[in-house]
Amino acid sequence: MRVERGGENTSERGEEARKPSEEEANGRTILTRKCKSYNDSVNAPVKLALGTIQINEKRHLGFLLLNLLRVYCSIVLVRDEKISERCYNSFEVERMGFEIVCYKPEYEQALISLWKECGLIVPQNDPAEDIRKKFEFQPDLFLGALLDAYLVGSVMVGYEGHRGWLNYLAVLPKYQKQGYGRKLVEKAIEELKKLGCLKVNLQVRKTNTSVISFYEHLGFKDDNVVGLGMRLK
Repeated sequence: MRVERGGENTSERGEEARKPSEEEANGRTILTRKCKSYNDSVNAPVKLALGTIQINEKRHLGFLLLNLLRVYCSIVLVRDEKISERCYNSFEVERMGFEIVCYKPEYEQALISLWKECGLIVPQNDPAEDIRKKFEFQPDLFLGALLDAYLVGSVMVGYEGHRGWLNYLAVLPKYQKQGYGRKLVEKAIEELKKLGCLKVNLQVRKTNTSVISFYEHLGFKDDNVVGLGMRLK
């Protein structure tokens, strides 16, 4: 009987052990809730950090794409500007019809007027005679600049087998500082190089400082020499 009671007691105690009291159950529930809250409290910063990292990555990627887009747009803009500039210049040259040609007799009066307007005619020189003599000697080195078939510039180029010379370089005042004078000089140098010329000389009055600056800008230098001359006529 004791054994049975003991068994009964043991069974009852086992049931009691398996069935916790309400306080214990509540305590376990509270403990479980606390643990869950603790886990949430621990995991929350991690989740928040991961979310922040993902957000930052997205923002960083967005900024990166935006900067790449800006760089690309800048490159395209510069390229388009250069293309537009080249097209514009080509259109202007074609529209204006600028060209450098060899002198023709029909240009004489226009050329004399050009030299007068540029202040190149002096009392001791007869422009018509200078034109005639140059046209008879090395006419291929007597160049004129036409703009829409209108004479706006000139240069007399000379070569005696040792040095090249530039004379009567002129551009109408209203067309100056537009690159036409530079084009004439470049064309003259190009023709002299074809003849094997190693150096080109020119003479400018010391008082003509603007013209001196023009030639210096093109690469000419003061040779530190004295120009001497003798008139033969």
